[in-house]
Order: sequence, then C-alpha cells, then structure tokens
Amino acid sequence: MSRHATIPAPALVPVLFRLLAAYRPAVCQQRVFVRVVHVTLALVLALGRHTLSQVLVVLGWGDSDWSAWYRLFSRARLDLAVVRTTLLAQVLAVVPQTGPMVAVVDATQLPRTSRTLPGVGYTVAPRTPKWRRGIHLAQRYVGLSLLLPRTDAGDSRAIPLRWLLLRTAATTAMGDEPERTEPAGASELMTWLRDRLDAAGRAAQVLLVLGDGAYSTATVLKGLPERTVLWARCAKNRALYALPTYRPGRGRQRRYGERGPTPQQTLHTDGGWQPHSFMVRGRAVTVTAKLTGPWLVRGAPFAPVMLVVVRGVDRGKGTTRRQRDPQYFLVSVA
Repeated sequence: MSRHATIPAPALVPVLFRLLAAYRPAVCQQRVFVRVVHVTLALVLALGRHTLSQVLVVLGWGDSDWSAWYRLFSRARLDLAVVRTTLLAQVLAVVPQTGPMVAVVDATQLPRTSRTLPGVGYTVAPRTPKWRRGIHLAQRYVGLSLLLPRTDAGDSRAIPLRWLLLRTAATTAMGDEPERTEPAGASELMTWLRDRLDAAGRAAQVLLVLGDGAYSTATVLKGLPERTVLWARCAKNRALYALPTYRPGRGRQRRYGERGPTPQQTLHTDGGWQPHSFMVRGRAVTVTAKLTGPWLVRGAPFAPVMLVVVRGVDRGKGTTRRQRDPQYFLVSVA
C-alpha cells in the first residue's frame, strides 16, 4: 500500500474544492464552471466506465436533458491551455527546486467502434497474442506526467500534464490536429515542459524524462531540449558506435567511430559492475549495474549517450524462485 501522507476524510473535501477553485479562469461563465466541478467529482466517484453518460447517472441526472453536458466538450467551453498552466503551477508548488525534476513519457490507445470518429485509425490490438497480432480501431495518444517527490518508502505519484493525439494520413482527421509520430509527440511534450519550467523560474533545474524503448531513437535524442536528460529503455541488440577520432587532412570528418558491443554483449563482460540499493514500495531492492560510454546512435551523431546495463536475477527454486530479466537503458549526456 502507498505510504504517502494522507488527509483525513473530513478535511479532504475542502482541500479538493480549494484546488478546483483555481481553475475558474478556464471557463467564462460561473454556471459552466459549476458543471465542470460536478463532472470532476462524478469521475472520482464513478465505479463503472468513465463515460459522460455514466457521470450523469452518478450525479442522479441520468433522466434529464444531456445536451448541455455534451456542449461542455463539443463547444470548447473549457480553455485547456489555462487548465494545463494551472495544473503545472499546482504541481510545482509541491516539487522542490533542488535536484532534478522527474517526468515520464508514454503512449496509450483508446479502443473505438466508429471508423468516422475523429482521430481514429486501425492499430495493433494489445490483447491479441504476440504470435498472431490482430488490429482494431483506436485513438492513440502520447502523454507526459510529472512525478511527485518520492517518500522514504520509495513511492511516488504521477500527475498527467498533457496528452497529444498521434495520427497518420490513414487516420480520420481531427480538426486542425497535425499528423505526428510517437517520437515526434514525445519531443514536442518535452520541449513544452522545458519551456514552462524556464518561464516558472526553474531554468537551472534539470529535467529527467523516463521512457520505454520507443523513445531511445535518434529522432528523440537529437531533438532533446537543453538541460533535459532522457533515460529510456533500449533493445538488447542495439547498435552503438564509439565517438569518432579526429583525422588531420582534407575531407569530411567521420561522425561515428568503430561499432561497439551490443548491450547484450556488455552483459557478459567483466569489470565495472557495481551494486546499487534503493527503496521500492517499502522494500529494499539491490541491483547490479554497469555504466559504459559515451556512445553514439546512428542518426544522432551529436547526441552522445551512456549505456546502463542491469543484471537479471535468477535464484531459488519452486515457490521461492526469484527471476528478473536483464534491463538495458540509454541515458543522454546533457
């Protein structure tokens, strides 16, 4: 269970309404703001699907006219730019300015049933077996979340800040939303957050972004904003190159050096392994890791990275067996 500091139930409601009151400038009319507050509370209390119809049922207005509630979203009654600015200000109020600020970038998809719904296209269905992939209609998004300070037990909560629609030429148009890939969307989100941090007086604070293997690509690495470090998972057979050496004489200098060992090959080398211990959900975890580099990724010759290899675990037998696959990460050099 999470060991974050909790607020007693009688004091939770005033705190929640005080936080929601800060979003009043996001709407023009008071009655529209009251409707937004009702929707927010119903989303917290809803036990079923978090649809607008389910929200109205939770509020006890399932038999009333729904048109005003749908206009809240279809007529852009809510200024999302103001919402994002207010949310970021509230999160920064509890995040210290010392040490790096940690964010997480990841993509998700929302299954849909209509081919004409804006932003919908065919994509890989996640619930189909790997040996027989299927497809379904869905909207794909990439989002950026900010992590709150870790507790002594190693817990941390993620606060979603912004989501971008991912679409190609094959998906249905969604207003003026441009076409973008997942790496391009991640770069746009990191640049957006870096600019907001600089405007908030945190230009000297380093932004550490965590991601999976979809973001350890040359597109993301060469588009990183200043004072931003990317820590992303990479494949075990990822091609890495050493830094080039200067060669006197005429002609273009080489941008890549000799090809180095793959992350999986580094796993079987001796020397450089060090144990590291940290807390995860109240439990002390010790891993053995190795740091090598700097390396270059093909397509990003001016964005050096470090390789972090974490050894796996396979010990014990039967019910006491503990197994963890080795992990490989690329860390950008700020």
